[in-house]
Amino acid sequence: MATSETAKKNVLNLLKEPLKEKETQTQYTIYQDLLNYLRKNRYTHKKSYKYYRNLSRHLVIPSIIISCLSGIGSFLSTNENFAENTKSYIAVGVGILASFSTAMQSFSTAFSFDQKQEAFQNAANEYDKLVLVIKFESYQYHECRTEFLEDIKKQIQTVQEKCRYIPPEHVINKWGEKVEEMKKKDHKDIVVENKERRKENRREEREEHRREKRNRHHNSYSVADEEAANQIPSNNNTISNMLQDFNNFN
Repeated sequence: MATSETAKKNVLNLLKEPLKEKETQTQYTIYQDLLNYLRKNRYTHKKSYKYYRNLSRHLVIPSIIISCLSGIGSFLSTNENFAENTKSYIAVGVGILASFSTAMQSFSTAFSFDQKQEAFQNAANEYDKLVLVIKFESYQYHECRTEFLEDIKKQIQTVQEKCRYIPPEHVINKWGEKVEEMKKKDHKDIVVENKERRKENRREEREEHRREKRNRHHNSYSVADEEAANQIPSNNNTISNMLQDFNNFN
């Protein structure tokens, strides 16, 4: 009982976490905390529903089959085509099968597998609806509304009151493993993205180097052409002076 109360307090503390210090938190942080909390509950309650559904089937289906066999045995035990000894053996078998069927039904009722699977299924559906509501709220408004947060808090508390069962420990551990896998995947994606960004930067640097090199060659050719053009008048002057000296000599 103490363990159940402690788990319930932990759940309520988690519920209050997104609402603490909301004045200093950004809109993204508040909605992200709420979404992470709801996604965790949706996952654990959905897995718990499947877990208790399988347990219930393991008891209910064999019980149905045994009840069917018991009915067949009861019919055969009244058939006059069988000897009395055979009828006695069939009657004993029918009694044993009926006892097994009753025991299985009693176990299913005592452990409340049907009630648990229904409660977890309904809670998972409600958490899924709340996830959609928060997503639409984050898209529609640019700031966190206090009345909206209070309304979400009341809805979560209502879901918890309807589903008072705690998810099994192995289901919670699976959620922790899933979170670790998601972190590793995100880290791997970041590493790949950084690698691609470095490749793109090196490609741009090489392209910039080629452009600078082409510009330097172009500038060097322009200077050489200008110098050659500047030398042409001096050569013409030299030729004209030579012609003038030749004419004076004559």
